[in-house]
Amino acid sequence: MAIRLVIFDALHTLLKPRRPIYVQYSQTFEPYLGVLEPEALKNSFKTALKQLQTEKPVYQSGAQEWWGEVIRRTAIGAGADQEGVSMHEALHVGDELAADYFGAKQSGLSALLLRRPGPEGEGEMKEANEDLRSIEVVSDLLHVVDRVNNANERG
Repeated sequence: MAIRLVIFDALHTLLKPRRPIYVQYSQTFEPYLGVLEPEALKNSFKTALKQLQTEKPVYQSGAQEWWGEVIRRTAIGAGADQEGVSMHEALHVGDELAADYFGAKQSGLSALLLRRPGPEGEGEMKEANEDLRSIEVVSDLLHVVDRVNNANERG
């Protein structure tokens, strides 16, 4: 299985925002979905968020699925090809076990949990007494690149 899209949780996984989030989404989506204008993403996010707040109030069907649908509609509303990437070609990377790892898995995506050692990992969303024995964990973002390259070499 080739991985065509890697999705990252932003806060504490990749960055502390210095630019508006919609500008960062535009840059992140471009290699996989083509150019999506930041203003279109900003407007599309607002529309997708309002729609889902009406259709599925209070995270009806769960927070992970709900936010996944907001992001999907945001990309499509800003011009992404709706059929461009299948679920088995996407990988989500994040620092929160419940929302990022299990949320991605429950939505049909592959997932990696980021657990940086030492002071670099202090901002991560860690639970007391986490059992990570059955969880796919990476200790830094370079390991994500390695995992994607290995998966794509296997095809």
